[in-house]
Amino acid sequence: MAATEIARQVGEGCRTVPLSGHVGFDSLPDQLVNKSVGHGFCFNILCVGETGLGKSMLMDTLFNTKFEGEPASHSQPGVQLKSSTYDLQESNVHLKLTIVSTVGFGDQINKEDSYKPIVEFIDAQFEAYLQEELKIKRVLHNYHDSRIHACLYFIAPTGHSLKSLDLVTMKKLDSKAHLPFAVIGSTEEIKIGSKMMKARQYPWGTVQVENEAHCDFVKLREMLIRVNMEDLREQTHTRHYELYRRCKLEEMGFKDTDPDSKPFSLQETYEAKRNEFLGELQKKEEEMRQMFVQRVKEKEAELKEAEKELHEKFDRLKKLHQDEKKKLEDKKKCLDDEVNAFKQRKTAAELLQSQAQQAGGSQTLKRDKERKKYGPQVMEKVLHMAEGIDVGEMPSFELVPGAKKIKRPRSPLDNSPSRSAEPPRKQPPKFRVRPRFEPIHFVASNAQDGGKEQPLENQTREAGENITTQQIQNYADRVFSSFNTQDGDPQFSSSLGLGYGSSQANQTEAKVVSKNKDTSAGGVVAVSGGSSLLQATSEMFPKSVITAKQCFINKLVAAVRKNLANPDASCGPDKINYTYLLTRSIQACKTNPEYIYSPLKEISPGDLPKNKKLLKDGFACEVRCQNVYLTTGYAGSKNGSRDRATELAVMLLQKPVEVKVAKRKFKNTPREDLVLCESGTPPSEFPPALKQLDDFIAAMKECAPGQLASDPQQGPSSAKHWTNFVLTENASDAIGILNNSASFNKMTVEYKYILMPNRLWRCSVYLQDHFLAEGYGTKKTSKHAAADEALKILQKTQSNAGATKAVQVQKVGGAARDPTKKKDLKDLVVYENSMNPVCTLNDTAQFNKMTVEYVFERMTGMRWKCKVMLENELIAEAIGVKKTVKHVAAEEAVKVLKKTQPTVVNNLKKGTIEDVISRNEICGRSAEEALKQQIKEDNIGNQILRKMGWTGGGLGKSGEGIREPIAVKEQFKREGLGLDVERGSKITKKDIEQIIQNYAFSDSKIDLTFSTELTNDERKQIHQIAQKYGLKSKSHGQGRDRYLVVSRKRRKEDLLDQLKQDGQVGHYELIMPQEK
Repeated sequence: MAATEIARQVGEGCRTVPLSGHVGFDSLPDQLVNKSVGHGFCFNILCVGETGLGKSMLMDTLFNTKFEGEPASHSQPGVQLKSSTYDLQESNVHLKLTIVSTVGFGDQINKEDSYKPIVEFIDAQFEAYLQEELKIKRVLHNYHDSRIHACLYFIAPTGHSLKSLDLVTMKKLDSKAHLPFAVIGSTEEIKIGSKMMKARQYPWGTVQVENEAHCDFVKLREMLIRVNMEDLREQTHTRHYELYRRCKLEEMGFKDTDPDSKPFSLQETYEAKRNEFLGELQKKEEEMRQMFVQRVKEKEAELKEAEKELHEKFDRLKKLHQDEKKKLEDKKKCLDDEVNAFKQRKTAAELLQSQAQQAGGSQTLKRDKERKKYGPQVMEKVLHMAEGIDVGEMPSFELVPGAKKIKRPRSPLDNSPSRSAEPPRKQPPKFRVRPRFEPIHFVASNAQDGGKEQPLENQTREAGENITTQQIQNYADRVFSSFNTQDGDPQFSSSLGLGYGSSQANQTEAKVVSKNKDTSAGGVVAVSGGSSLLQATSEMFPKSVITAKQCFINKLVAAVRKNLANPDASCGPDKINYTYLLTRSIQACKTNPEYIYSPLKEISPGDLPKNKKLLKDGFACEVRCQNVYLTTGYAGSKNGSRDRATELAVMLLQKPVEVKVAKRKFKNTPREDLVLCESGTPPSEFPPALKQLDDFIAAMKECAPGQLASDPQQGPSSAKHWTNFVLTENASDAIGILNNSASFNKMTVEYKYILMPNRLWRCSVYLQDHFLAEGYGTKKTSKHAAADEALKILQKTQSNAGATKAVQVQKVGGAARDPTKKKDLKDLVVYENSMNPVCTLNDTAQFNKMTVEYVFERMTGMRWKCKVMLENELIAEAIGVKKTVKHVAAEEAVKVLKKTQPTVVNNLKKGTIEDVISRNEICGRSAEEALKQQIKEDNIGNQILRKMGWTGGGLGKSGEGIREPIAVKEQFKREGLGLDVERGSKITKKDIEQIIQNYAFSDSKIDLTFSTELTNDERKQIHQIAQKYGLKSKSHGQGRDRYLVVSRKRRKEDLLDQLKQDGQVGHYELIMPQEK
């Protein structure tokens, strides 16, 4: 049975029963009054009317108070409702009054929609109350009811009928709120008769507010406040609100009865609406799916059409490219024919020059000897006469009395049958200005025949025999290079002679120094201090390669000199950061230096410098640039050897230098290598190579003769097309990526600037003389903008070119050994010395004397694959950009190794450094040792002091003087005795040695950690003393945070045994593998 039916039956069976006595429920009205008074009342009034009609004045008159408010202007853009709530109290009744005024009502030209904000405001209050009712947990007794209980509509007293705005607004508000009309109100009191009454003064008379004969104010107040206020509140709830609530629920689909006039459940209504909503949602989803499929089909059709157009364009471009390629091949064939013809002419000229060289060699030797014999002044006149210059009449006399007459050696041309008695005529110059001919000077050895001087004819004959084909070839190359210079230099005749270069270094090349009779080739200098041979060219390194390298070295020399003049290169008044200076200079030439390190223990002792004392655990560093060897430095650390090598390189580059081919050893095997040496000075034997020279030679194969790259003016990269450019992402900005990629591809990147009329710069990027992109801005920002655009173009080109296979290998590990002897990874121990996984892998390889390799393989676009190989076994791999892929692969490899191998953690760099030995502590320990050596009683000074009354302690009457004996002060370097230097905080070598000696002879397992207060020289002394006692020392940190740790040399097995027993030894900690 339904609940409504039960309620109806209960109501029908109600009977009236009389009471026999007083019960007490007659006090319910009093209870209701008390409850209402305690809870308080609320009343909300809406005042609608144009601005300036007295709405605020009427409210003040009704409630006999002054409501504060700001007057509204007539320039409002629209109607706004302003709500103000006040707490009023009369006797013990509290009233919360809310007055809502319509600001700007009727002030607009278009008043058509002026009523809408008012209706929307009333509905919004109903909606808020409805939402509160529909809540599961309701608090209606504490809810501030903001529904409008009464609406006062103010009509302008124009004397005419109602405006259309008034009619429309009142019609819309009729169903929303109670609508009484306004009357006159005033708060001013005027004396009428003998009483003060509220009234409004007009020119035509006075209107009393509370006089019913004048206006209906009293009746309005009686009706609105004193009699019907509660009825208005109740009618608002039961009538207007219920009407809004019913309409709202019907819009939502809720009804009291179904079409059959049966009661309708709210749950059933909700389910029906939910199913209807889901159906509509599914229908809309299906429509959207169909629309999406249709658009995809349209887009596919557009893409196919675009693809077809691209294919057609590609075919056209391909055909055009083939035509241009054919034209270029024809042009190349013509150029090859011209080159062959030029080579033939060059060969003929070489033969002529060699004959002239042989003819003039004997004359030059005689001139040199006569110049020494007769003196420079006489020989000058003789030479002028020989050249046909008229110097006046010269008497005949014997230059040197008693000198033997030596016949002039006959020239090979004197025996020719075609020679006539007439003097030779001057030939017109074949070239623009006939250059003076200077023959090559050959110096024979004086070690034969007991130091006797050979006859002049024999010397000439031997000199002629020593001239080989290689010498003639080298000499002819220099002659033709000078001819090329002559064509471009109008002052060639005054500055350059036949057989000489444009610099002093080329003059040195024209001289051949031979120390023995079996010299095999011209241009070879036999070095007295070693077995290195300097050559101008070789089969492995042709002249074109050496010329290109010499051009690069000339640029590098200019960059070094420019940076030396820059004050930023100096770190102090007398210090220069050579490493920074050299790196900056090389990078200014659009390439990077190469530093190759090798432990000294891996180098043969015979190859190390004899004049230096080197540490056994030191390092050697070789500096190379563009595959040219510069210098080698030796020191106790990698950074020290690098700094020493760069310092030597900078000092060498400040001198006249040239690129030569020399023999260098690598593991006792001599190989040819490009070296940089001082011009005109025979260098000592070159140090051994620290890396396989075949790696450097392989980089030279692209510069072989016969290719377009053989042109020294164009450099080794002109044969490559710009579309073959491969990007290597190993820099943080576009300029660095382009420069490094150009060095990797051996191509040329140029930036050309043009100043625009608007004072902006335009920078254009050219790759292999092909325009790529341009950018605008300042001279600095335009270069970055142009490089960014060029990088985007190259990235698109590479993405279309497909995958390019490029493999690079980085090898880190112990000394070289037989590759067949491979270590077992089961015995590997992970050595974690830092948070960097790459450093952890490298330290692990050195700790276990194994080899770790990082193999990089280019994937598509800018993505690389990095494989981590340990003892030629794959540990892990990762794919990403080249800058981060090595780090990711190393991190994965460390995780894999930690799962199965034990880990030794070095906690030295983690957290704070404890138990450090400070400067004061070192001095304090030394003072303690001095105090232990007390003055004995038989000491003369002790006896004299005791005779003078000294009984021990400090000197002086009160014992306030010094207590320790005066110590001997050491003088450092060239400091004199009078130098006023504070020696209180200086640490002597004796102080440090005492501490390290005590540690070396003790059984302590804790390492010695020296404070960051020590200087570089003091740390250097600690390194030397630690090596003396067979200890291991290493500095950590940078700058002022650099400290030094002295520890014992522990074998891996001994360290593991101690860690397994104790768990922790010093700052070492053992972590067992996660998996077995």
